[in-house]
Amino acid sequence: MSPSSQRGFEFTAAPNAVPGADPTSAIAVSSLTTIARDILEGAFRPVWVRGEVTGFKAHSNGHWYFTLRDRMAQIRSVVWSKDTRGIPAPPDEGMQIAAFGNLSVYPTRGEMQFVVPVAITLAELHWLDGDLDRAATEARRGYHLARELGQPWFVGELAFWLWRCGRLDAAPEIAAEPFRLLIAGDWRGAADEWTRRGCLYPRAEALSHGDADATAEALRIYERLGAVVPARRLRGLLRARGLPVPRGPRPATTTDPVGLTGRQREVLALLAEGLSNAEIAARLTVSVKTVDHHVSAVLAKLGVPNRGQAAAEARRRGLI
Repeated sequence: MSPSSQRGFEFTAAPNAVPGADPTSAIAVSSLTTIARDILEGAFRPVWVRGEVTGFKAHSNGHWYFTLRDRMAQIRSVVWSKDTRGIPAPPDEGMQIAAFGNLSVYPTRGEMQFVVPVAITLAELHWLDGDLDRAATEARRGYHLARELGQPWFVGELAFWLWRCGRLDAAPEIAAEPFRLLIAGDWRGAADEWTRRGCLYPRAEALSHGDADATAEALRIYERLGAVVPARRLRGLLRARGLPVPRGPRPATTTDPVGLTGRQREVLALLAEGLSNAEIAARLTVSVKTVDHHVSAVLAKLGVPNRGQAAAEARRRGLI
């Protein structure tokens, strides 16, 4: 290292200096926070943490940010947008929760954070890759802890992935109802439950276990949400089951910057004008329910939680 100067102090690097061991081998802040993240993530296995939710924020990119605290301490926490899809509703301010995740460091700010829920995410990723053994291992890692702590939604989703991997025959009574119904073979009941709760992606997962009409609808939902990998995986499973495989999205959809269909672009433009769903339905001569589905798909593809942010994001991207 060449001599360096900082506020009048000059240092000459010692031969074979260990990075960070003395002023001449000082490391960059970004390097320090990255090293801290790697050490922290390697030192702690995923754990359950109990605390009170405060400062919740649903970001326009789909991620959830909040703080978990008790009377003595607090830690910033995050749920990535991919993981929020199977959670029926965001946590309320002041809610006491037990979250399963891993301890990490956000390098840009040098802040420690808790990332949840990794077991469910990794189970799904490995399942989509066709690696059922690794998917089951990840699901099992959190499943028993979730049962011990009595968390019905985590128990349900982890049980679902174990069942999907062929490692579980029946859901425990504690499992949340949509998952319990699906594992019991009632995919219609599970899909209806997810619809009632306004959860489109889990509805598609339930329908993907149904008949030809149900799986076709599941594919349409995946395509509306831009869920390319789950759609591809479902098509492969349909071929293996000897069922009809609906065609993929039209070329115009795949070339759209965010995967919007022509109709979704129309809905977005009218939404940005401030029209209600009923007014959009009247303008396009379709049912209000159809518009509801289009609006949900538009919000998901833009990665925003509400209509106002959808209009703002569309203008920012030059879509309208």
